[in-house]
Amino acid sequence: MAGPRHSRAWRSTERDARASYWLARIGLNIDLLTRSPAIRLEVLELILNALGSREVTFGSPRHVIRKALRGYAERLDRQALENGTLVARNIDMLANLLVLEPLHKDLLAFAVWIRDDPALRDVASHLMPGGQASFFYGLAAIFERSEVEMKAALSPVGPLAGNGLVWVQLDGGTFDMQLGVMDGLAERLLEEHSSVNELMRGFIEEAVASTLTLSDFSHLEADVELVAGYLASAIAKRTIGVNVLLYGMPGTGKTELARLVGRRVGAVVYQVRCVSDGNEALSPKERLTSYQLCQRFLAGGANAVVIFDEIEDVFPLDVEV
Repeated sequence: MAGPRHSRAWRSTERDARASYWLARIGLNIDLLTRSPAIRLEVLELILNALGSREVTFGSPRHVIRKALRGYAERLDRQALENGTLVARNIDMLANLLVLEPLHKDLLAFAVWIRDDPALRDVASHLMPGGQASFFYGLAAIFERSEVEMKAALSPVGPLAGNGLVWVQLDGGTFDMQLGVMDGLAERLLEEHSSVNELMRGFIEEAVASTLTLSDFSHLEADVELVAGYLASAIAKRTIGVNVLLYGMPGTGKTELARLVGRRVGAVVYQVRCVSDGNEALSPKERLTSYQLCQRFLAGGANAVVIFDEIEDVFPLDVEV
């Protein structure tokens, strides 16, 4: 759904230089992103206003507009590279964790700014590439890459979509509805973080100590010993893909027992978050994506146990757990 046709004239000095750079790149490739002459003029007006252009307007000759946009793009690209930005620094931390290539990092930042930057979001809401081929063709032009590279970078099994960092929905609609970022991730990337650990706290947290003791589960002593031995062996051997399912009626202490067993084997116990910083319940999809990030985040650690409470919530309703 298209947004309002005009937004306030955001100046390039008020936003991330990379977001302004992409505005200029979109303007340079506007003919590939919409077939409507009227929308082209409207988008060019939005872009030139956002970039603070006074001498060149959307009514100027096209070659003059292109020259101005090319100059903006080159200058803003240098500015972004020389000065760095908050979002870029945070994405660099994620890149080290998730092994993201430069194009992956640029696409993630692009998705973040489409969501958060008013001018870029407004421009994207006017563009309707139409279909998979047009979408990747236009995206390739904006990023000065090939269509093959763009499809590979946004592949469902790639590090961006595969880890749930971005999503692509190519069933029509405007550009801002076709490319998006994981819920909650944009907010984290727009905040100052001193380390990747601090950045990841939006998705995983260290579990609080249990209020019970193993003596409260004396009737499960044999099972506790079995599970503890299994986990201790897996940690010692750094075995990948070890899972334990605790099943029981609500209120019987499954989460408390999981915390106790984790501590028993000397592991750092983490828990996938159920609520956001704003105390709003996270959806099953958000929790599953957070779990995927947790797996990558903790992969290099020596000993960690992750508790995923209410795991049945992430299964389809027609699947019995």
